[in-house]
Amino acid sequence: MSTVAWLASTAILFVICVFVVNFLEAFIHRYGARVVAMLFAGVAIGALASAVGYGFFILAVMLALYLWRMRGKLVVASGSSEVANRYILPAIILVVAATLASSVFSLESCEQIGKECKRVFFERIYTPPHLLPRQ
Repeated sequence: MSTVAWLASTAILFVICVFVVNFLEAFIHRYGARVVAMLFAGVAIGALASAVGYGFFILAVMLALYLWRMRGKLVVASGSSEVANRYILPAIILVVAATLASSVFSLESCEQIGKECKRVFFERIYTPPHLLPRQ
């Protein structure tokens, strides 16, 4: 059952990433704003992946291969690898940001004596530090 959940998560996150890349490229026309939007979208997608317990690394390889294929098509269509590289760079930034955010948001803090581990970032989001019981 875990393999099915992993495959479903991979497929869903792949579709989300491709949709977000296409959406941002279609509606954000200034290049600098597009790069920033891709960066923030990548962090959000990585946090989402981490929140559902998904590691983004295999998906990053799949997305990189997808983007490399898209770059090849752009080189053929435009006749220039520089134009293709400029077009693909924001999408690559999204993939890198999502991969890094996935690993950062999944960091855990473990007790030295016991084997109990807590997620550092999401524990803080779900339970504010001043509401944690004193020990």
